[in-house]
Amino acid sequence: MTEITAPKSPVTAEQFADEIREQLKYTQNVTAEQATAADVYVAVSKAVRNHLADSWFKTQADTVNGNTK
Repeated sequence: MTEITAPKSPVTAEQFADEIREQLKYTQNVTAEQATAADVYVAVSKAVRNHLADSWFKTQADTVNGNTK
């Protein structure tokens, strides 16, 4: 049977911007002021991926365990 979990609380635009700045700092090793368009693209994609990862892993586990509709 599929486990039902409470939805995560929504992220504000400011929180998401902070996550992007953290990605720039810790994965791209640049500040927002130093970042190129490519740096920002990578940082945004990693921030989005972080929000999708838990759901994706749960979906994979459900599929492997036969917990699908």
